[in-house]
Amino acid sequence: MKVRARTLSRLAPALVAALAYGLGGALVLPVAAQAQTAPGATISAQDAERFLQQATFGYSDADIALVQSIGYSAWIDKQFAMPVQYSHLDAYNSIFPTIKDSNINPIHPGMWIGFTKDDQLRQRYLFAISQILVNSTYVNATQDYGRAMARYVDILQTTGLTTFGELLTQVSLSPAMGAFLSNLYNRGDSSLPGTQPDQNYAREVMQLFSIGLWQLNPDGSRKLDANGQPIPTYTQADVVGISKALTGFGLKGATADDWEYTNCFCQPPAEPAVQMKPMEGNNSYHSSSEKKFLGVTIKAGATKPITDLKVVMNRLVRHPNVGPFIGRQLIQRFVTSNPSPAYIARVSAVFDNNGAGVRGDMKAVIKAILLDPEARDPAKAADPTFGRIREPIQRYAQILRVFNAKPGDDPNDFGIPTWDYDSHKGLWQSPLHAHTVFNFYYPDYKPAGTELFKRELVSPEMQITTAASVGDIDDFMWNTLLYAGLTKYVDEAHPNAITLQLDYSDWLPLVRTPTALIEKMNQRFMAGQMSAALKRQIRDSMAAITDDWAQTSGGLPQLKFARAMRVMIASAEYVVQK
Repeated sequence: MKVRARTLSRLAPALVAALAYGLGGALVLPVAAQAQTAPGATISAQDAERFLQQATFGYSDADIALVQSIGYSAWIDKQFAMPVQYSHLDAYNSIFPTIKDSNINPIHPGMWIGFTKDDQLRQRYLFAISQILVNSTYVNATQDYGRAMARYVDILQTTGLTTFGELLTQVSLSPAMGAFLSNLYNRGDSSLPGTQPDQNYAREVMQLFSIGLWQLNPDGSRKLDANGQPIPTYTQADVVGISKALTGFGLKGATADDWEYTNCFCQPPAEPAVQMKPMEGNNSYHSSSEKKFLGVTIKAGATKPITDLKVVMNRLVRHPNVGPFIGRQLIQRFVTSNPSPAYIARVSAVFDNNGAGVRGDMKAVIKAILLDPEARDPAKAADPTFGRIREPIQRYAQILRVFNAKPGDDPNDFGIPTWDYDSHKGLWQSPLHAHTVFNFYYPDYKPAGTELFKRELVSPEMQITTAASVGDIDDFMWNTLLYAGLTKYVDEAHPNAITLQLDYSDWLPLVRTPTALIEKMNQRFMAGQMSAALKRQIRDSMAAITDDWAQTSGGLPQLKFARAMRVMIASAEYVVQK
């Protein structure tokens, strides 16, 4: 039989409307009435599943049992104690051990591989923080330099779970970030009379990476002046001062000739070892003029680039905005798009002090986010203003994780399911491939003309949720679910097409008993929140398929299973994570 890829995609406009309504209107997912889980109380399977939905890309029956056995806090501690399961830099070097650069950038399949590993909380955090401290292979400066980008990702998943101050420092010294936001070979005014340093990174490190545009209260609300107007966090003079303080950084061992090129790996010494190391300060190209920013003054004179950078980092990290500004965005990535002011304030307090006098302890911050009463209260699943849209990357990563994804014909293509799709196009989103430093979407995005907009609720992921994107994502998921589950698929037009393997061995036998299959899907993908109506829709879609399909190794059972999964993943109930 011929499988029509666009069958469900015709419903795309309706799905977009349902999503916009679901987070702000009357779309309430059915959940059993339960009291909030008290400390030391028994954790139900459904509560464990809901927790794992927030903390992982995908989970197994064993993961559910572990959470029930040791509790939420101990599970988080166990995850943080786990060593990194996948080094992106090691993977890159194993593919290209000596080459300076390559047009084949394995960072994208590498991200998908990482998302399937057992250090799941680290992986969810990596994806979350990569959307705040944004770097991207979309731009020419970084897209062909996978080694520097791989090192950047490793910084996020290792240093990222120490303190925010150390993380921001390492990000600022990263050659990949230097190239992305033009601070690599950024020369001080004294080395180029009559010119000013590039201000790009100076602006973004404040606006996007630390303190934001407006002064905030600990609960994330804006501070107001005597006229009731929001108060800016910085001025253009602060941008100028920080831009001077951050000059004089180049690749390690750079020569005077290299300093003639700004924001470029294309000149020597862009050897593999250099791309992997932090940028190096050069006093000759560092501004020696006075630098004023955010109430700090660095006097004119010969100061070292690294010394001034540390002054900048310390001032930014100590700013009272960082806790609510970063904390709110992390809550949005893990739990809900519209956290209450009290939720933000509690997380901000942990950012300010982890209980041991440490500021910016990111492990403590993540733990506070996941253990907060608002995150753990089961009744919140019935609150139409609570939750978030699962972005396309999260949905796809869940498929990879739950079905134990493995590379197919070419390990370097991991994450690309068929011959005519890739995640940039098919998902409208790909890890580390945002089109700008502003990420895939804005944290305050409100879709105009929707219930969300009327109620002043935000839904960042709705910015990339359109009729066109819903249709493309549906096609991408369908091809993944159908073709990637095969042991092999080859035809005359597309030989050796399989680049991804999914393991359905525990699932296909259940096709004979649709009720059992659907309940397992409900448990592993929707934390037990699937409605009777959606269950019926899935069952009917399976029953409608009666023809075998000779090209599949699983035959009719595989086709029925893929269709069941497709209906669930395309539903508004699934897409809205509660």
